[in-house]
Amino acid sequence: MGEEEASRIVELTQKRKQACLRHGHSSICSNLQLMTGKFWLGESVDKDFQSLQQQTLNTIHGRVLLHLIHGQLLMSRRLSGAMDSLNRGFTEGRLLFTPQDYFLVLKRHQTLAHLPLGNSPLPAESLDSLLNSARVIQQLEQSGGKRSEYSSDHRDTFD
Repeated sequence: MGEEEASRIVELTQKRKQACLRHGHSSICSNLQLMTGKFWLGESVDKDFQSLQQQTLNTIHGRVLLHLIHGQLLMSRRLSGAMDSLNRGFTEGRLLFTPQDYFLVLKRHQTLAHLPLGNSPLPAESLDSLLNSARVIQQLEQSGGKRSEYSSDHRDTFD
């Protein structure tokens, strides 16, 4: 998400939150959108995440969404903690998924677990790009980093 779009989302979401508060309501979805917009603006979302953890204590759907979105945000920049959030969201939401979605998300998380994560954010990547990188790393790990041996026999060519 670009900075302009993230700024627009933050602005619209703050207005929506204010309208909800005037009517005595609180919206988990608005707070999730605000956290997402702030993340893409480069702001820390730690306080937002902690606040949302308290707000979602009584709703499984809210907790699952919070952890999956948080994990996705961190994973997009290859930041530490991404797999913890993704795994927690998946574990808590496992009964909410259809069988097809369950196995899709399970396989996706197993693949993403091969990516190295760190404390310094890398440029954002799409899910497809992250999965491709993770598959390459997985294949290298499975082969022990060894290249397959190439043998050549001059008799295998035609004269």
